[in-house]
Amino acid sequence: MNVFLEIKKLLGSKQVNYKVLEHRPVGTSMEVAKERGEDVKIGIKAMVFKGNKGFFMIAISAAYKIDSKKVRKTLGLRKLRFATEEELKKLTNCVPGSVPPFGQIFGLKMYLDKTILGNETVAFNAGRLDKSIKMKKSDYIKIIDFQLINASK
Repeated sequence: MNVFLEIKKLLGSKQVNYKVLEHRPVGTSMEVAKERGEDVKIGIKAMVFKGNKGFFMIAISAAYKIDSKKVRKTLGLRKLRFATEEELKKLTNCVPGSVPPFGQIFGLKMYLDKTILGNETVAFNAGRLDKSIKMKKSDYIKIIDFQLINASK
């Protein structure tokens, strides 16, 4: 699966305006924010986790960190860990840092952290470390399947 093309297909089918940004391949949220020339808070980190109920995705503002205790309590999980690099590749066909915040593309339940709601626009890596997509938050919220949670520190 070409994740970048799947995202473009999804956005096109929903008639959403977006901008593709090309940049140096970088792995951290701070580095990619600099490359995009944007505040880190509009960036979305999409992280895949494994809990005792299987794999799922949490999307959070790149300016924040996940509070694993909150996540376990909110979702009623005994166990919680990040997906391994091998699991991530198998589930998403992406390397760490490039996973886009669209759980439905990968058949993953998706949770959206409340930190994303305060932004007018959002930006995220689009299945690659050298391409990002920037769009209105209101459009992003309309096209994703998610449950809103408070998962940030």
